[in-house]
Amino acid sequence: MNDKKIKEQYELGAREFVGINLVGVDLSNTCLNEINLSGSNLMGAKLNNVEFCKANLSGVQLIAASAIQSNFKETDFSKADLSGATFVDSNLVESNLSEATLVGINLSMSNLSKADLTKVNLKGCSLLLGTILVGANLSGANLSGVVLSGSNLTGANLNGANLSEANLNGANLSEANLSDANLRGAKLDNTNFQGANLTGTKGLD
Repeated sequence: MNDKKIKEQYELGAREFVGINLVGVDLSNTCLNEINLSGSNLMGAKLNNVEFCKANLSGVQLIAASAIQSNFKETDFSKADLSGATFVDSNLVESNLSEATLVGINLSMSNLSKADLTKVNLKGCSLLLGTILVGANLSGANLSGVVLSGSNLTGANLNGANLSEANLNGANLSEANLSDANLRGAKLDNTNFQGANLTGTKGLD
């Protein structure tokens, strides 16, 4: 199925496009709110300036996809593979990214406030410049070696998260839950921990 057929069927009221092959598809500048593409292959897809609010993208392959200045508010990305994808300056507020693979993803300038990032794998990610994670759930996430310098994680849940060797210089972690988190080897210059829960946090000695 190609982009033209999807747009035509969507305009006719179709919302179910489960498990289809959309490798390299260009859906930029389209409104596809509440579409169900779960289990589909969108490797290398172009999703720039799209409206995908409340869409179902669970289990989707979005490896090396491009989604610049797009709106994914309340979208389900659970267990999706977004390795190497570019989600710059996009809205992911209240999205579900639980258990998603985000290795090498670029989330610079994107808003993930109140997003569910439970058990995500962001190991070694250095492309989170200006990412907003206020109130996000990152419990059990692998954030080892991640660069979060200057990021806003106010009120975020980082319970049991692995932040070893992460760069948190200048990050705002006020009111965050860091209980049982691993901060061994992390860079913490000018990091704001005001009001944070540091019960059982490792690496702050």
